[in-house]
Amino acid sequence: MELDPSLFLIIKFVHVLIFVYWLGGDLGVWIAGKYMQRSDLSIDERIRAREIGVLVDMAPRTCNVLMVPVGFTLASSWGSPLPGWFIAFIWIFSAGWLWMVWEIHNRRKDPTIKALMKHDLNVRYVVGTTILFYGLYNLFGGGAIEEQWLAAKITLYGLILFTGIWIRKSIVDLTPYYAMIRAGGEQQVEGEAKLRAARKKVEPPVLTIWALVAAMGFLGVVKPF
Repeated sequence: MELDPSLFLIIKFVHVLIFVYWLGGDLGVWIAGKYMQRSDLSIDERIRAREIGVLVDMAPRTCNVLMVPVGFTLASSWGSPLPGWFIAFIWIFSAGWLWMVWEIHNRRKDPTIKALMKHDLNVRYVVGTTILFYGLYNLFGGGAIEEQWLAAKITLYGLILFTGIWIRKSIVDLTPYYAMIRAGGEQQVEGEAKLRAARKKVEPPVLTIWALVAAMGFLGVVKPF
């Protein structure tokens, strides 16, 4: 499917915004996480920083989903032989996925949301596996995508989805730790230690995603091969 030149430029601009808000939003979440660890702040201030981080995190979460329809729409003008009906399907599917992501955020304190969270996780496994193998298949010359940089970019996105799953598996509920800190004494010391350990646990996958997103941007701009 060949895009109209004007529409192509608009989608390309949105593509750039996705990278900006993805990495910028992640940085905001990272800074909020640093404030959550500051023992010189009151527990209420730290919880407030946590809530800010949760809200800011919706920017990269949204961009993560939008990368699928926007990326494949652009790819259709770079030699990816995807028919128009399939591009339309990707947009409809991604809209449903994005709704699910925001519904989980809006109802995150509702215990009944766990079922929807499981569906979201399953979607990430399916989409991640499909895109990863599609990218690798084309990267090694088995598919119809001639531009190797594009196949590599698709492959990296699949890796990002699995790294996001890694982050989700690493995240723990911090609420009990804040309760321990609020209690004071030995419980406070233990709570602070567990909070630092929880933060350290998610550092490797977060930094991995930053590197992968930056690499995707590099491939899209430089097109080195």
